[in-house]
Formats: sequence, C-alpha cells, structure tokens
Amino acid sequence: MLGELLGGHPDGAGWMLLAASSDQSVLSISLMVHLPIVKLAHGPYSEGMSAVVVDLTGQRFGRLLVISRSANIRNEAGWLCRCDCGKEKIIRGYHLRRGLTQSCGCLHKERISAASREANTTHGMSKTPAYRSWRSMMNRCANPKTPGFHYYGGRGIKLYARWLKFENFLADMGPRPPGTSLDRKDNDGDYEPNNCRWATPKEQRNNCRDCRIVTVNGISKNVRQWSEQTGLLHGTILNRLRRGWSPEAALSPLRRGRAGRPLGRPLKGS
Repeated sequence: MLGELLGGHPDGAGWMLLAASSDQSVLSISLMVHLPIVKLAHGPYSEGMSAVVVDLTGQRFGRLLVISRSANIRNEAGWLCRCDCGKEKIIRGYHLRRGLTQSCGCLHKERISAASREANTTHGMSKTPAYRSWRSMMNRCANPKTPGFHYYGGRGIKLYARWLKFENFLADMGPRPPGTSLDRKDNDGDYEPNNCRWATPKEQRNNCRDCRIVTVNGISKNVRQWSEQTGLLHGTILNRLRRGWSPEAALSPLRRGRAGRPLGRPLKGS
C-alpha cells in the first residue's frame, strides 16, 4: 500500500507510516508525530487515490478557530474559520500553520488604525504633504468607507508592515516634492519601497491601469505617449483601436474632407 499505518503509541502521540511504490516494494518508513490524520492515501489495493490531510478542526491560530474542512483553494486544503470578531472565512491550511494568516483581516486593520493614531500624536508632522499622502495610503488599504477602496484594499493591495509608522515611511520615501503624489510603479503591487515613488500627474497618467500599450515598428508606448508624439487626441487613437484598426493606421494623421473636417479613415499609404 502507498500509505499503511503500522502502529502507534497508546496515547496517540505518533504513528509509523509505511510508504511503498506501486510494485509493492518498500520505499521508506517515517514517523508522524502529533499529526491527527483525516484521510490516508490509498495505493494499488484501492480504487481511488487521495492525499494525507492534517485535521485542524478545533485548533486555534491567532484569532481564528478552525470550524471544519472546506473546499480546496488552488489545490491546497481550505478550512472554514471563525474569527474572534465573529466573521467566518475560508483560509488555506498552509497559511494557518505557518502563521501567515491570524485573523479574518480585522487584525491588520486594527494595527493600521493604531499606527495612524500613534503617528498623529508623536511626530508633529501631520500637516506636511508627505503625511497627507501616507494617511491616504493607509485609508485606501484599510478603510472600506474610503472612496475608491475597492481599487486598493478591496482588491488585495496591502501595506508594507514597516510603513505602519509614518516615521519609517518618511525615512524610506523622503519628503514629498512639490507637484508630486504617491504612485505605485506596478498598479497590481503593494505599497512598499521598491514599488512606490513620488510622481508628477503626467507620470501617473502614463502609469494608469487603463493605459493601453501600442507597438509600432518595434517601439512600444502607451496611448497617451503616442498622442503627445503624433498630435492625435488620446480618444481618437483609442477609438480607432476599438474599431479594429492596426496600430500603424491608428497612429496615422487624420484625413480631412473639403470642409476641413476629419474623416474616419487613415491617409492612403498610412
């Protein structure tokens, strides 16, 4: 058998597990300690085959109490947990055992809130541009009532733990230069030093999530950048692309009629 219990200590402290290959030759014998088994893998003597799953029911991980086994999450065992705040959530077993998840999310929000209160009363910089950017970042990640929250914390954007204190954020990012705001280089990435910068409005527009990249003659730019280079309106280029025009045609000069009005097709040869 692929997994066969040979015996265990009377108090259930451990079990010997015999592992064998499909041709029934023994591969190894290992000791499993303090791991209550929900289901044991079957071998050639069985019709099916399943994995050994450690039963976490009734165990506590931080604020989470495991209620029951749930559906797998990306091929990993999922467990229905009840948080001390009363909310129930399905968590991966790996995240529970490794301490990666300790609450339904309320603990992270409380830490951010506490850090915000502390920063408000200790550094004396609450009226600076850098602090306002930091505060907005905190709210976007943790406050569901913040406008646009669904674009940030609501879709999984997280905050670098060190930046829960404003002093650390300021040390990493420096004072905010005039005419800039906080920008993430990768809009699907978290707020962390390697992914954040002080950027001008123009730089932020070029980095927006809905900026479409267009490649012509091996040169790739977003639509706004092509608009600046060609003199065509940003909307004109987008509309042409939506109609199925090739990138070359979409960036061609407008063809005008007798009255000087632009026509809906590129110049001949463009």
